[in-house]
Amino acid sequence: MPRSRTGPAPLKRPSANEPTLFQRRGRRERIAARVFDTVHDGVVVTDASCRIVEINRAFVETSGYAREELIGRTPHLLRSGWHDSAFYEDMWSEIGSTGMWRGEIINRRRNGQLVSELVAISAVRDSSGRISHYVATYSDLSMIKEYQQRLEHLAYHDPLTQLPNRQLFSDRMEQALAQARRHGTMLAVCYLDLDGFKPINDRHGHHAGDEVLQEISTRLKANLRGGDTVARLGGDEFALLLSDITSADELETVLGRLLEVISHPVAGLEGSPLSASIGVSLFPDDGEDADTLLRHADQAMYRAKEGGRNAWRLFGSVDEVQSHKRKNLQQEIRNGLKRGEFRIHYQPVISIDNRMVVGCEGLIRWQHPTRGLLPPAAFLFAIQDTALAREVDEWVLDAVLEQLAEWQHHDIELPASVNVSAPLLQQEELGLLLSERLGRHPGLDPHLIEFEILETAALQDLSRASRIVGDCNRRGFRFALDDFGTGYSSLTYCRQLPVQALKIDRSFINEMLDDPEDRAIVEGVIGLARAFRRRVVAEGVEKPEQLTALAELGCDHVQGYGISPPLAPDDFEHWLKEYRARQIEPA
Repeated sequence: MPRSRTGPAPLKRPSANEPTLFQRRGRRERIAARVFDTVHDGVVVTDASCRIVEINRAFVETSGYAREELIGRTPHLLRSGWHDSAFYEDMWSEIGSTGMWRGEIINRRRNGQLVSELVAISAVRDSSGRISHYVATYSDLSMIKEYQQRLEHLAYHDPLTQLPNRQLFSDRMEQALAQARRHGTMLAVCYLDLDGFKPINDRHGHHAGDEVLQEISTRLKANLRGGDTVARLGGDEFALLLSDITSADELETVLGRLLEVISHPVAGLEGSPLSASIGVSLFPDDGEDADTLLRHADQAMYRAKEGGRNAWRLFGSVDEVQSHKRKNLQQEIRNGLKRGEFRIHYQPVISIDNRMVVGCEGLIRWQHPTRGLLPPAAFLFAIQDTALAREVDEWVLDAVLEQLAEWQHHDIELPASVNVSAPLLQQEELGLLLSERLGRHPGLDPHLIEFEILETAALQDLSRASRIVGDCNRRGFRFALDDFGTGYSSLTYCRQLPVQALKIDRSFINEMLDDPEDRAIVEGVIGLARAFRRRVVAEGVEKPEQLTALAELGCDHVQGYGISPPLAPDDFEHWLKEYRARQIEPA
């Protein structure tokens, strides 16, 4: 905490042997003093002129300064030179207007070492309303930084092939698209799937399959141009980003060479033929954004497989059929909303400590008149980034609030979470919308509803989203980051979005018992959540061993088919009563 801009007032420097501020108080103050001196975070108390009058033991230990070196001085001696004067002016301006400030500061310890700290400063006023003291807490972010480096390394690369993974590939696509728009150049996005890989796995085992993937990765890297990118998306699927494509001949040359090198025998597996099917979409002809281009390349890849494999296909006019199907599906969804064909199923969330049911997640289902009960993956893709997505979001919100109110009448008061799409999250009036919808159900507490932000969604304006979520928080609504750990911006979201919980993606839970990398990610996310004082929920728990491992790592809550699948409301009520009855049965 820096000194006041107005400069310190003259002050007699107290002796380090004089009774401390807290030692001169009564019993309540002695209790406060013990808490003050044993709390893990560093605490500094200054007078109104920013002269230090009290510090706790933790601050002495983290700063490296002795108590007598600090009393009577200002926190200015901690400055590292990392921040400019404008930073401190903004900080003091906020303290002056709101009475507090919270943010990250790079300070310097006595030994010269830089330390990143989360600092919270509050102004204390006397009975006349004048500022008498400032209190600052210092939380060492070193552990968080270590988690950040570890998670970023794990999150950006495929551990088997060391190629960029889907998250890093998405990042590079965005950069390449921005450059292509700037210079008016063409960009090719390729989706590559190996032909004949499954028989190799089945015949020779997964170890041989891994060796094939590593060898193919090496060949792809060696035969791409310097500015191109190859990534492993998962399994035997790869994505390629070819920048500055100038002609169809150039594209044909590059892809022909890749198909040739892939078809060469792999040492030790000479009798197992291998080839690839590649789908290609071009910017700007086949799409303007990364998601569309990759999706179109995927569709073209399936056409290459259907056409005989060991080939590449461009996304083109044939895919107008798919576009037409998507528009038809959108119209079906509109009609389904009008006809009341959609349902919400609820999956319980339990505390890992006492196994009590602490909430549930509301998940949309479509009772289609001819196709039966459809999961969200079967239809939500058709409304992505459309106005219809908001209509569906609002329908889900209304349905869940109505169900919560009905349960409340049945003496069931259980929080529920629902997904909120990125476009809706960017709406400035979201807080008003939520309050208005909640107001239709008198007696419902806003804390009973939690909104899950899909962490892999493209939040185009993070600062705006943070402001909107903050407004919703002030209205009593809670938020969670869903699928945490799968997006390359995970840590940015965690630090900038005022959410109350992190949900670990099921893909990490599925493999954490067998894959040390996934277990490390789970452990890192839990540590990160604890450091940021956020609740952590593990999704996709299916085995008792996963529950045991998550308990050992300190996870708070879990959900998954190992506990219960998503259930229709009546079935959920029945399940809940039976589950609670089993909990209170005598042993």
